[in-house]
Amino acid sequence: MPPIMHLAGVVGVFAETEGQTPAGTLTLKPYQDQSTLNLTLAPQSRVSASTSGSGKGGNLIVTAPEAVTISGPGLLTVETTGDATAGNLTIDTQRLTISDGAKVSASTSSPNPDGVGGNITVNAAQSLDLSNGASLLAQSNAAAPAGNIKINTPNLTATNGTIATSSNESSGGGITITADKIRLFGNSDITTNVNQGAGEGGKIDLKAGSIVAFDDSDILAFARDGKGGDITFDTRAFFGENYSAASSRNDPLNTLNGNNRVDVNATSAINGVITIPDVSFIQNSLTELPENQINTDSLLANSCIVRRNQPTRGSFTITGTGGLPQRPGDAQMSSFPTVDVKTLPSDSTLSNTNPNSSWQKSDPIVEPLGVYRLPNGKLVLSRECS
Repeated sequence: MPPIMHLAGVVGVFAETEGQTPAGTLTLKPYQDQSTLNLTLAPQSRVSASTSGSGKGGNLIVTAPEAVTISGPGLLTVETTGDATAGNLTIDTQRLTISDGAKVSASTSSPNPDGVGGNITVNAAQSLDLSNGASLLAQSNAAAPAGNIKINTPNLTATNGTIATSSNESSGGGITITADKIRLFGNSDITTNVNQGAGEGGKIDLKAGSIVAFDDSDILAFARDGKGGDITFDTRAFFGENYSAASSRNDPLNTLNGNNRVDVNATSAINGVITIPDVSFIQNSLTELPENQINTDSLLANSCIVRRNQPTRGSFTITGTGGLPQRPGDAQMSSFPTVDVKTLPSDSTLSNTNPNSSWQKSDPIVEPLGVYRLPNGKLVLSRECS
């Protein structure tokens, strides 16, 4: 049974500093040789590495060899309320699941601009799933800049999940996602936001083989009084259901939410730049097909393949059963009857005598198991004779 940590009620696990000394590192990992870690958070429960003084905040590390599951409406956070920089939050595993309102957060409430919020780094070697109100957040509630969010995973799937950075007064943090597939369902948003002040909105960089967004999933970079963050899609394929990139100068975070369409928007006091690759122009991507068409029937062998040893040919010998013939000149007696061995017809003979030898509708289907090279060098699909 995988190790499970339950935090119920107003309780928590903390690594804190209130003075000049840096806080320690808090590490959550499976017990002994276990490979998975399940963390269940009740309302108001928290796991925190924080600082409220001038000492740097501690780091929070969550790691497991195979899988990490974080669920429940609690908080996993690194934060600073003092003058020092918050620590960083790192999650390393194969499969990461965050669900049921769980919040993974890096925040700062420091009035000092030096009290920068911590960064969130997720390395999920197989997949990251966000669902049912789960969120990854980097926030600033005061004058200090928010931290950044960086995600590395082959498969990112969000269903009613949020990945966001926000700042009340200072510069917003950026979001960088490197994946093979990014899939957004329901009301799943990727956003950066600066609520007020001249701070620049955080940038959103999405690097993926394909990005698909459905329902009311949005990708937004907003700064009310400053320059909006740039949104860059580094992908070969982007699909957004009822997709719209129209401007909305009246707080796009609110006006573009709940409209049952996919919005990509960087509208701000100074608009950010949205870069989406144009895959509609394919003139230089066309390949001229060869004029000589290939008959696919010639690629399939009409029988199974028998391997033979090329350097030596086999032989078959019948010897006598012993004894002497009854009379001189008689053939020796043998209990093994013999007949003439007929040669196999050539390919040309087969094609002439049986022109309809190709597969017919009522014939059984025999799947090939590989590609084989015949003695004449021809490659065919077939299977070895059993």
